[in-house]
Amino acid sequence: MIHYGAVTFDTQSIQAQGFRFESGFFQAFRQFKDSCIRVLISVPVKMEIVKHLEETNQKYHSEILKCILEAKKYCILKNKNFDLYPYLENPRDLASFRFEGFCFNTGMQVVSCDNVLMSEVLDLYISSKPPFGNKNKKNEFPDAISLLSLEKWVVNNKTRILAISEDKDWISTTAYIKILVPKSPILGICI
Repeated sequence: MIHYGAVTFDTQSIQAQGFRFESGFFQAFRQFKDSCIRVLISVPVKMEIVKHLEETNQKYHSEILKCILEAKKYCILKNKNFDLYPYLENPRDLASFRFEGFCFNTGMQVVSCDNVLMSEVLDLYISSKPPFGNKNKKNEFPDAISLLSLEKWVVNNKTRILAISEDKDWISTTAYIKILVPKSPILGICI
């Protein structure tokens, strides 16, 4: 039996779960907070998640305000001075608050990418190795940096990482990190 010292995930996993940090699949990560299993996230994945969450928040924020304006326009509201804006959270602040809450509740450790050499990333890119593959995948640089930083963490900590991902490039990239591909929503994680 293989033992893992850490668990991580990619941006797509968070998006596939609808950014629901407080329930469902990612709530199960709370079990690792005070355990010997660490929850890790690389800097690029953290940045992508917060960015996508902010964009999602902004989308719904704008839709809510648009609906209120339309309701006022068509006299649907009883109170013509109704203003929902003061009750809405700032999309950027809300994204940061929710993600930081998730980090706190899981005891998540952010893995720096400072130790990833640009020459390592460029070598993967020029030689068309995963996550870049055979196609021109310039948007895979964050994945390459994430995976290289996690690999260095594995080597420095002498343990293994179980990663949750459906990303084919993540799956084919590394021997240091075991990728778990969820076939259906997983309600519990056991390592």
